[in-house]
Amino acid sequence: GLVEPTGRARGPEQIHDAALDALESALGTERSAILHADDDGKMCFAAWRKLTVRHLNAVEGHAVWPVGVKDPQPILVPDTGADGGFDSWRELLDGERIRAMVFVPLVDRGELVGKLMAYFSEPRRFSSDEVRLLKTIASHVAEAVGRKRADAEVARLYEQAQTARVVAEQAAISREHLLALVAHDLRNLLHAAQMRSSLLLRRLPTLGSPQALGDDLDIIHRSTEGMSRLIDDLLDAA
Repeated sequence: GLVEPTGRARGPEQIHDAALDALESALGTERSAILHADDDGKMCFAAWRKLTVRHLNAVEGHAVWPVGVKDPQPILVPDTGADGGFDSWRELLDGERIRAMVFVPLVDRGELVGKLMAYFSEPRRFSSDEVRLLKTIASHVAEAVGRKRADAEVARLYEQAQTARVVAEQAAISREHLLALVAHDLRNLLHAAQMRSSLLLRRLPTLGSPQALGDDLDIIHRSTEGMSRLIDDLLDAA
């Protein structure tokens, strides 16, 4: 009954609820959790049932499988009291009355994206049928979570593309304004040079003052220098 709920789920919360319901029904436990791996591989609680704040704070970020592990398998803990690997967690486990646990990896397209957890107050053995069922639940959850993650990534890329488009449009407008300003200044400088050169040509036959000729040539020279600088600016902008 998990495939249909996760398939039509509209958000992570619905996916989580369907998975935790399936865990409770399959294993007969009210205590369970779903954790997602962040970009650094740290496992963070995304949903849980009947777990204390103390437990959440203590277990948050705890790594069960190494980062980048290939083909992680479920980890079954039939009796935490008889497993020396949990001695450092003894106070927490006894205080929370946790005597058996199961960790099931969530794997999407070969990547470890999270885990399912279920807790039991008494030691218990997990049958092969239960393990297969846990893997099936985890597979559906991982696929649904991966689908939602992919949708979020597409939305993020689309937003980036939209932002880039706006930036490009603004840059294009800025370039157009710059070109318009430079063209206006170039026109003024060119007009000044043309006017002075025309005046100089008309006055040349009767010009008797070398100083006047020098003044006109100086204006033409400075105008053409200004145009040269503006052309360099245009080339830099391009």
